[in-house]
Amino acid sequence: MARLYRFISSNALVVLVLLIEGAVAFAWVTYRVFGDNPPDISGGTATAYGAFLAIPPALIKFWQWRREQK
Repeated sequence: MARLYRFISSNALVVLVLLIEGAVAFAWVTYRVFGDNPPDISGGTATAYGAFLAIPPALIKFWQWRREQK
């Protein structure tokens, strides 16, 4: 696990890809849930959306941690 953390902290491109992937996934899920033809929002859908709500703060903290390492 420490090897993975060293790899991520030494590769800014990986961090950038993670940020972009998280933002795209968050936007897609938000559009899917609140778009033109939303699905029936069940408990599972609400739980999955809640999990996606945690992605942006986690990515921001990861980015801040990455910047402090330099």
